[in-house]
Amino acid sequence: MTGTDGSYNPPALTAWAAMPVGEISLLPSPNTWVNLPGTDLLLPAGGSYDVDVTWRAHVQGTPPGHYYISGRLWDVTAGAVVPSSETWVTQFNVLGAGVETGADGTGDAHVRYQVTAPTTLRMQAYYAPLTGAATIARVLSQPTGWTRARATQVGV
Repeated sequence: MTGTDGSYNPPALTAWAAMPVGEISLLPSPNTWVNLPGTDLLLPAGGSYDVDVTWRAHVQGTPPGHYYISGRLWDVTAGAVVPSSETWVTQFNVLGAGVETGADGTGDAHVRYQVTAPTTLRMQAYYAPLTGAATIARVLSQPTGWTRARATQVGV
């Protein structure tokens, strides 16, 4: 117990997950949500959590072309998208002629999420080729910038 009122404030439950160092190519799976390895985030008990997620991605191609990468959190336990977790990570949008070029990007999501029991969340990424085709569409994770998720319990 702390203080004189007899109350006890246990430390907040936290969870952390990060994609291992490397990259996942999204080219083989256009227009499909792809699970990112190592990003399962276990919320250890029922309650309210602040969840922060960061995706790092790169797209590259030869103009003309327009394609992008998005990210979202998937509630594996419930089989549903975590509300308000979808984010735009990076895009390539050059409609005139040109030489091959690329774009790096980082997308973040910050959500308050309520669960009633231990729950697993998973990061996913989506490559959308709208016009043209990318030569590279990948999610990256490395010590200089992780694709990662973190949760801290903020209530019951």
